[in-house]
Amino acid sequence: MTARTELIRRTAVRFALLVCVGLLPWPGLQALSSSTFRGVADAALQHISFGGQTGLGTGGVRLLPARDDRSGAPDDGPAWDTRLQLRVSSVPQAQIVYVSPRYSYLLPTILLLALVVAAPVTSRRKLLCAVLGIAALTLHAVLVLYLTSVWIFARVPGLVYTLTPAQQTLVELAYRGFVVPSSHRVVVPLVLASLLLFWQRERPPQRRTHVASSSLPLHV
Repeated sequence: MTARTELIRRTAVRFALLVCVGLLPWPGLQALSSSTFRGVADAALQHISFGGQTGLGTGGVRLLPARDDRSGAPDDGPAWDTRLQLRVSSVPQAQIVYVSPRYSYLLPTILLLALVVAAPVTSRRKLLCAVLGIAALTLHAVLVLYLTSVWIFARVPGLVYTLTPAQQTLVELAYRGFVVPSSHRVVVPLVLASLLLFWQRERPPQRRTHVASSSLPLHV
């Protein structure tokens, strides 16, 4: 077995072990990740206006915790602990769609961090990859919610959008290609982590500059 093959094998084993540890039901981890993601996504989305030039009014969305009674929530259990609330300015009732930060944010983050930690690079470069990777995954998850909101609003012609058939097709393709595939929850973090690690491995090592201290006394 060559040294390169052994390195790949050890990295794969470490990655698998880290994923298993990350997927354990750690107390409070899901609640913490969901509340953190809700805060970030709500801050980003609540100031966005959907449509408004034509239609019944302007659309807006909010991210809220799931209700205690969980009425209308999917049957997949407590993972769907966040409500995406969609409102139209001229309509009194709001549309509620349950989303799961665990599937769209926590699990991709665990996969990215597992691969970064398992990779044979220095701790400083791992930290840089982790910070940039988590930021990119957060942006990706918020973009998924944005496209989901656009798709839902566009489902009712004249509600907030008056779209041409070409525009309606474009929205449908974006939603079906970017939001619907569940494989993106695995592919996106692994590809992102691989690209960041490749970038760090190709970077030249940083040179440390040492300032020699003088042994001569200083006079003021």
